Amino acid sequence: MLLLGSVVTIDFSELIGVKQEINRIGVNINQIAKYVNVSEEVTQEELQALKNSLAEINDLITSKLKET
Repeated sequence: MLLLGSVVTIDFSELIGVKQEINRIGVNINQIAKYVNVSEEVTQEELQALKNSLAEINDLITSKLKET
């Protein structure tokens, strides 16, 4: 790169925040899974919360990848 062009550096510091958010969502998903395994039932609200969490993960990752 020294002879042919410039070195491109990419700042991935914003991904730390994404990682933290994904971790929080993962904790919520694990709590729902544990509850379902113990009670063997799940409410519509819990199922919707899980779907929302997964959609949030997808949105976070997609937006951060588009920025880079």
